Amino acid sequence: MYGPVLIYKPDGTFIGHAIMADGAPKLKSTNVYREEERPKLEETLVQLNHGRAVRDQWPDARDPAVERILADPDWESVEMVASQVIDDDNSYLVWLKVPVLDDWGNPVPDQWQDGPNVDMEASVIVYKTIMAPARPSDVFERTRKAQELVAQQRI
Repeated sequence: MYGPVLIYKPDGTFIGHAIMADGAPKLKSTNVYREEERPKLEETLVQLNHGRAVRDQWPDARDPAVERILADPDWESVEMVASQVIDDDNSYLVWLKVPVLDDWGNPVPDQWQDGPNVDMEASVIVYKTIMAPARPSDVFERTRKAQELVAQQRI
Protein backbone atom coordinates (compact mmCIF):
# COMPACT_ATOMS: atom_id res chain seq x y z
CA MET A 1 0.00 0.00 0.00
CA TYR A 2 1.01 3.61 -0.40
CA GLY A 3 1.18 6.14 2.36
CA PRO A 4 2.17 9.75 2.97
CA VAL A 5 5.63 10.72 4.22
CA LEU A 6 6.78 14.06 5.55
CA ILE A 7 9.69 15.84 3.88
CA TYR A 8 11.99 18.11 5.87
CA LYS A 9 15.10 20.12 4.98
CA PRO A 10 18.32 19.21 6.85
CA ASP A 11 17.77 22.24 9.11
CA GLY A 12 14.39 20.79 10.20
CA THR A 13 12.16 23.05 8.08
CA PHE A 14 9.02 21.25 6.90
CA ILE A 15 8.75 21.15 3.08
CA GLY A 16 5.64 19.06 2.46
CA HIS A 17 4.22 15.59 1.95
CA ALA A 18 5.14 12.91 -0.60
CA ILE A 19 3.97 9.40 -1.43
CA MET A 20 5.94 6.24 -0.72
CA ALA A 21 5.07 2.55 -0.98
CA ASP A 22 5.31 0.52 2.21
CA GLY A 23 8.82 -0.89 2.52
CA ALA A 24 10.10 0.97 -0.54
CA PRO A 25 13.56 2.54 -0.38
CA LYS A 26 12.46 5.61 -2.38
CA LEU A 27 9.50 7.87 -3.02
CA LYS A 28 6.79 6.92 -5.52
CA SER A 29 7.25 10.24 -7.35
CA THR A 30 8.97 13.58 -6.96
CA ASN A 31 5.66 15.36 -6.34
CA VAL A 32 5.69 17.33 -3.12
CA TYR A 33 2.32 18.29 -1.68
CA ARG A 34 2.20 21.40 0.49
CA GLU A 35 -0.04 21.44 3.56
CA GLU A 36 -2.83 23.22 1.66
CA GLU A 37 -2.71 20.44 -0.98
CA ARG A 38 -3.49 17.76 1.62
CA PRO A 39 -6.93 16.91 0.05
CA LYS A 40 -5.25 16.30 -3.33
CA LEU A 41 -2.66 14.08 -1.61
CA GLU A 42 -5.40 12.06 0.10
CA GLU A 43 -7.27 11.67 -3.20
CA THR A 44 -4.09 10.49 -4.94
CA LEU A 45 -3.41 7.98 -2.17
CA VAL A 46 -6.92 6.56 -2.45
CA GLN A 47 -6.53 6.17 -6.23
CA LEU A 48 -3.10 4.53 -5.92
CA ASN A 49 -4.17 2.13 -3.20
CA HIS A 50 -7.37 1.24 -5.05
CA GLY A 51 -5.40 0.61 -8.25
CA ARG A 52 -2.97 -1.60 -6.37
CA ALA A 53 -5.84 -3.54 -4.76
CA VAL A 54 -7.38 -4.11 -8.21
CA ARG A 55 -4.02 -5.33 -9.59
CA ASP A 56 -3.61 -7.69 -6.63
CA GLN A 57 -7.01 -9.26 -7.40
CA TRP A 58 -6.64 -9.25 -11.22
CA PRO A 59 -7.97 -12.58 -12.56
CA ASP A 60 -6.79 -14.65 -15.49
CA ALA A 61 -8.93 -14.34 -18.62
CA ARG A 62 -9.87 -18.02 -18.15
CA ASP A 63 -11.16 -17.44 -14.62
CA PRO A 64 -14.71 -18.90 -14.33
CA ALA A 65 -16.10 -15.57 -13.09
CA VAL A 66 -14.64 -13.78 -16.15
CA GLU A 67 -15.90 -16.48 -18.50
CA ARG A 68 -19.39 -16.20 -16.97
CA ILE A 69 -19.46 -12.45 -17.77
CA LEU A 70 -18.10 -12.98 -21.28
CA ALA A 71 -20.70 -15.67 -21.98
CA ASP A 72 -23.46 -13.04 -21.74
CA PRO A 73 -23.93 -11.81 -25.34
CA ASP A 74 -25.68 -8.64 -24.18
CA TRP A 75 -22.80 -7.49 -21.95
CA GLU A 76 -20.48 -5.11 -23.83
CA SER A 77 -21.46 -6.63 -27.18
CA VAL A 78 -18.90 -6.62 -29.97
CA GLU A 79 -19.80 -5.56 -33.51
CA MET A 80 -19.62 -8.59 -35.80
CA VAL A 81 -19.19 -8.64 -39.59
CA ALA A 82 -19.30 -11.39 -42.21
CA SER A 83 -15.82 -12.65 -43.07
CA GLN A 84 -14.55 -15.22 -45.57
CA VAL A 85 -12.24 -17.90 -44.12
CA ILE A 86 -10.93 -21.26 -45.32
CA ASP A 87 -13.25 -24.14 -44.47
CA ASP A 88 -10.76 -26.61 -42.98
CA ASP A 89 -13.26 -29.49 -42.98
CA ASN A 90 -13.92 -29.29 -46.73
CA SER A 91 -10.51 -28.15 -47.98
CA TYR A 92 -7.16 -29.81 -48.39
CA LEU A 93 -3.80 -28.43 -49.31
CA VAL A 94 -1.14 -30.13 -51.38
CA TRP A 95 2.33 -29.04 -50.41
CA LEU A 96 5.07 -28.93 -53.02
CA LYS A 97 7.75 -31.47 -52.21
CA VAL A 98 11.34 -30.43 -51.66
CA PRO A 99 14.36 -32.69 -51.30
CA VAL A 100 15.55 -33.70 -47.84
CA LEU A 101 18.97 -32.17 -47.14
CA ASP A 102 21.81 -33.83 -45.29
CA ASP A 103 23.89 -32.12 -42.58
CA TRP A 104 25.97 -30.33 -45.22
CA GLY A 105 23.00 -29.00 -47.19
CA ASN A 106 23.22 -31.54 -50.02
CA PRO A 107 20.02 -33.25 -51.29
CA VAL A 108 19.57 -36.87 -50.18
CA PRO A 109 18.66 -39.04 -53.19
CA ASP A 110 15.02 -40.18 -53.39
CA GLN A 111 13.97 -38.48 -50.14
CA TRP A 112 11.33 -35.73 -50.24
CA GLN A 113 9.44 -33.69 -47.67
CA ASP A 114 6.65 -31.12 -47.68
CA GLY A 115 8.02 -27.72 -48.55
CA PRO A 116 6.90 -24.23 -47.57
CA ASN A 117 4.82 -23.66 -50.71
CA VAL A 118 1.35 -24.92 -51.63
CA ASP A 119 0.55 -26.44 -55.02
CA MET A 120 -2.47 -24.25 -55.82
CA GLU A 121 -3.52 -26.36 -58.84
CA ALA A 122 -3.68 -29.64 -56.91
CA SER A 123 -5.14 -28.13 -53.73
CA VAL A 124 -8.86 -27.76 -53.06
CA ILE A 125 -9.66 -24.65 -51.07
CA VAL A 126 -13.25 -24.02 -49.99
CA TYR A 127 -14.24 -20.82 -48.24
CA LYS A 128 -17.03 -20.29 -45.75
CA THR A 129 -18.56 -17.17 -44.26
CA ILE A 130 -18.35 -16.67 -40.51
CA MET A 131 -19.24 -13.80 -38.24
CA ALA A 132 -16.05 -12.25 -36.87
CA PRO A 133 -15.37 -9.14 -34.79
CA ALA A 134 -15.22 -5.98 -36.90
CA ARG A 135 -12.29 -4.82 -34.77
CA PRO A 136 -10.38 -7.69 -33.10
CA SER A 137 -9.11 -5.26 -30.46
CA ASP A 138 -12.73 -4.96 -29.21
CA VAL A 139 -12.56 -8.59 -28.04
CA PHE A 140 -9.43 -7.83 -26.03
CA GLU A 141 -11.00 -4.70 -24.56
CA ARG A 142 -14.17 -6.59 -23.62
CA THR A 143 -12.11 -9.29 -21.88
CA ARG A 144 -10.07 -6.66 -20.02
CA LYS A 145 -13.27 -4.97 -18.82
CA ALA A 146 -14.62 -8.31 -17.57
CA GLN A 147 -11.36 -8.96 -15.71
CA GLU A 148 -11.50 -5.50 -14.14
CA LEU A 149 -15.11 -6.03 -13.09
CA VAL A 150 -14.23 -9.31 -11.37
CA ALA A 151 -11.20 -7.72 -9.67
CA GLN A 152 -13.39 -4.84 -8.43
CA GLN A 153 -15.88 -7.34 -7.00
CA ARG A 154 -13.11 -9.20 -5.15
CA ILE A 155 -11.73 -6.23 -3.26
